[in-house]
Amino acid sequence: MIQNKIGDDMDYGKLVEDSFSYTKTGLWGYWIKCILIIILAALPFIWSMVWTFSISPLFKSLGLTNMIMSTIIPFVIGIVLWTFFVGFCVNILRGEKLLPEIQNFGALFINGIKYTVVAIIYSIPLIIVLLLTVGVTYLVAILGGSNPTTESGVIGSVIIGGLLSAILAIILALFAIIGFVRFARTGNILDAFKFSEILSTIRKIGWISYIIGLIILLIILFIIVLVIAIVTGQMGPGVPQLTFLIIMPFISIFALRYICLIYDIAGAA
Repeated sequence: MIQNKIGDDMDYGKLVEDSFSYTKTGLWGYWIKCILIIILAALPFIWSMVWTFSISPLFKSLGLTNMIMSTIIPFVIGIVLWTFFVGFCVNILRGEKLLPEIQNFGALFINGIKYTVVAIIYSIPLIIVLLLTVGVTYLVAILGGSNPTTESGVIGSVIIGGLLSAILAIILALFAIIGFVRFARTGNILDAFKFSEILSTIRKIGWISYIIGLIILLIILFIIVLVIAIVTGQMGPGVPQLTFLIIMPFISIFALRYICLIYDIAGAA
């Protein structure tokens, strides 16, 4: 486990440097590992292409298309395939000094499922708020018909609902990030929801330091995405998407390592 602290004040440059070094050291020269990581991350996208262009037309030609066959089944299979890469991400969040190897696919699958469960539970409050604000507003608008009063009320309600949802999403994210690391370190889903201990960890890091650290990470990720979009945007259809598909796993490794370092500033094992 990493136990390095970055001093009394968070050294953001050190966080970025360490995260980049971790990613580079774990990948440079290990081309088979790089290919495996890309494949794991691309599995749901590959499945989506196979379903769209091969399996779905076959079902339609056989007259077997319905709600379950056309939406639920491909979605579920896509989630299942995605869990292998997510399981690898869980291994990174454990905080080992070196990038983990890709092995024991059964464990990757199980950890990926657990991680997905944690993510779904954290998203439930946000889903409820969206349904009670934006969802109900649209329902009332549809039932009430189109008139200036109704339209003004819909717009106002949607704006308020959107703001409330955004604020809630930020709060949930602040807790969820620490919760995900806690789950990865112990393997116990319940540890992701021990909010008193999560609060204790954030206090040790420092609320301001924690938030600034995450903002810096978001800025770095935004710049990377923007540069890739600009560079590949003129190279033809599909090139930006393919580039993101290849680069995304490595960006994820950098971000996960960065989050690990922030978490370990609190001295949490």
